[in-house]
Amino acid sequence: MQLVREPDRLLLRLDRGEDVLTSITGVVRQHDLPHCVVQGIGAIESIEIGAYELGRRVYRRHRLDGGWEVLSLSGNVGWADGQPMPHLHVVLGDLGGHLRGGHLFAGTVHVTLELTLWPGQHRLQRGLDREVGLPLWQLPSS
Repeated sequence: MQLVREPDRLLLRLDRGEDVLTSITGVVRQHDLPHCVVQGIGAIESIEIGAYELGRRVYRRHRLDGGWEVLSLSGNVGWADGQPMPHLHVVLGDLGGHLRGGHLFAGTVHVTLELTLWPGQHRLQRGLDREVGLPLWQLPSS
């Protein structure tokens, strides 16, 4: 991993074999970011993505084999139970130009992953929203 901290963002390059979620949460923890917005491109493998089925309150998960281009990775990292909690979505492309996408549960860098993290000022906590069954942002009152 290579990391550069600029005044308004962190630039992060992950290398082949690094775990995407562990790397991002490690940087957030190490730099004690109150929250951040994440954006990236690159290529990953050992992928698990999914989509939330509200009626059943479960994620429908899918494993993807081989290397996939990360056409877009976007999301954020807040906090839950004292730990960074990433909420990332990806759009992926295979060698045949087929696309897949969803919530990113797992991924390992296949070639490289270039990420930008924009820290925010407020420590955003996530708490269970009983209506939807997910830990959502608990935004501070203005």
